[in-house]
Amino acid sequence: MAHVKTGYRWIESNVFPRTVESLKNRPACKVVDPCAEGDLCPSPLKCISSDPGLYECVCKDGYEKIPSNQGTCIDIDECNLETNAAPCPMNSHCENLKGSYKCECNTGFTPQIGSSLIDPECVDINECSAGIDNCAMKNATCTNTIGSFECVCAEGFQHNAPDYETCQDVDECLDGTAECDEHAICKNTMGSYECDCKEGFFGDGALCMAQLRVNRIMSKVEGHEPIADIDECKNIPSPCPPTSVDLCVNTQGGFKCTCRTGFKKPRNCHGNKAAKCSNTRGGYKCVCAPGYDGDPYVDGCKGMETVSSNITT
Repeated sequence: MAHVKTGYRWIESNVFPRTVESLKNRPACKVVDPCAEGDLCPSPLKCISSDPGLYECVCKDGYEKIPSNQGTCIDIDECNLETNAAPCPMNSHCENLKGSYKCECNTGFTPQIGSSLIDPECVDINECSAGIDNCAMKNATCTNTIGSFECVCAEGFQHNAPDYETCQDVDECLDGTAECDEHAICKNTMGSYECDCKEGFFGDGALCMAQLRVNRIMSKVEGHEPIADIDECKNIPSPCPPTSVDLCVNTQGGFKCTCRTGFKKPRNCHGNKAAKCSNTRGGYKCVCAPGYDGDPYVDGCKGMETVSSNITT
């Protein structure tokens, strides 16, 4: 072995080329991407190449590092109201996922066809036309609202207080809203009522006449002219209650009082509980209860003490 000076070491001739030409022709060095070599970072970290040949582990999208432990990543709650990172569109709410989130349509809404999971366009569901309401079993009709629906009681029914969940039949015979003749018997039915003339009377129930009078009107006595009908509605004052909305209608052998178009008979004499509804031939009238005075058709019935006080002052 040859003598080697201090600061040098002996290398066999076959380790490196011995000529300048061979040094020029040697292969060039290439930069290696360490992240391409495999999973160098544990989940949920991901590998990112930095300087040539170097890499670092960072949190995946939707995750963030714990300040106290830089090697651990936790899910970002985009639905957190404080961060407000996931502003969901109208009529929807946010649901957090691992590393992401999604927007779900609120109850009563459905995603428009073609909408994205992150940003859906939520449209109202018409529960009435879709047949997914339960109004029919409540004796009600369905009315669609934005995001929901309402069950409106059918005619002849009213909400069952206090829960207002179902509709119960209105007993028109009991609450005084039935328009039966005073000589008729009121019979309540589901959602309505019927009027049947009492024995000895004839008519449709809304108007009942004594059978004897009907026979006289309908028959022709030999040698006599038929008895002409009397138009009671021409009488002054009118036989109907003195209000601007009551209408007298003449009938064969009698008359009836009905409401003009756009009005209906009040249940408690214009809403005044101190007034009583008194049935009359062909109609009704409102009278103040004992201990009350006033005009039940104008300002209602008031206690006698109140009336006296108003007169005194």
